[in-house]
Amino acid sequence: MDNHFLVKDTKISPFEIKGVMRYRPRYISPRIRFQQGLFTVHADPAKPLAIGKENGIKVNQIIIDKNYKSFLIWDLARFGIQKASLFSDLDGIAEYISWMFSTYDHKKAPP
Repeated sequence: MDNHFLVKDTKISPFEIKGVMRYRPRYISPRIRFQQGLFTVHADPAKPLAIGKENGIKVNQIIIDKNYKSFLIWDLARFGIQKASLFSDLDGIAEYISWMFSTYDHKKAPP
């Protein structure tokens, strides 16, 4: 999403927002901090965003072939994006370690 509208006043109620705006919360949990969370606030949360450009906001849709999923997971892990980095609590770290030891096979990893 290419959206230049940013909520600058964090004291404003989300119910006062009239369009779609980016919102970067104060870090209220370690998970949000590690994920570098950025959210959107919608005037009408039941209305889906349109693909394309509407009201100054451009939404791109990227479709990833389901056959690429396992390669994508490996590629992301090589760049440091995996369960332990996104979910830095004990569950996330344990799930990442389990994934590495149960599925890691350098012969099956993408080139």
